[in-house]
Amino acid sequence: MRGLGVAFVVLVGLTALSDVLVTGWVWHVRAMLDGYLYGDVSEPEIDRTLALGVLIDIPNIGLYLATGIVFIVWLWRVRSNAELIAPHGHQYRKSWAIWGWLPIVNLWIPRRYTLDVWQASRPAQELGRSHAEVNWWWALFLASQALERIAGQMLERGETLEAFTNGATLATVAALLGVPAAVLAVMIVRRISDWQSTPGFLAPVELLSQPLVGLAPVDLDRQPPTIVAPPRDDPRWQRPE
Repeated sequence: MRGLGVAFVVLVGLTALSDVLVTGWVWHVRAMLDGYLYGDVSEPEIDRTLALGVLIDIPNIGLYLATGIVFIVWLWRVRSNAELIAPHGHQYRKSWAIWGWLPIVNLWIPRRYTLDVWQASRPAQELGRSHAEVNWWWALFLASQALERIAGQMLERGETLEAFTNGATLATVAALLGVPAAVLAVMIVRRISDWQSTPGFLAPVELLSQPLVGLAPVDLDRQPPTIVAPPRDDPRWQRPE
């Protein structure tokens, strides 16, 4: 992989690691609060621990934003390529690669958008391949994000040690769900990028039926290609990574 693909993998890994560090800090705060109740920890120590949380949280937010931006740029590129071979196989316009992340619609549009690109990009020999990776990625991602937000509210508003412990537990579950979601996201990015980088992803114009040039290839069994140019030889194609 190169370019966007490498950047995405690195950022996803750093984001997952950052989530683990934040979760560890939450449990450290819980232990400090427990010590404070028993008189083993002073109030200044609690304040220093909470200040450390701000230093941890800011990079975490930055990583999330950077990862999201890289993913959107990648999604835009692969959608542009997918439209070349399946211009009518997409439920949403290309601009929804950006607008699809707005509140409420972000619950379903990114999955559908990615799934349409997946189906348009997969080669003929993998037409029967399940798209379970996309479904599991999205389900785990939504679950992780929802639990993380609920946990954040519980930790912020909790007035008892028990309430804080419940919030910390929920934050841990969210972080654990985020790990397989990150792995699946990397798998999806790599798979679609590999499909679109395979020689023959875009058929030469002479292999397309004349009335449908740019839309669908003719029966290749009757007109076997002699030379299929790699995607990079087509000026319309954009490197997906």
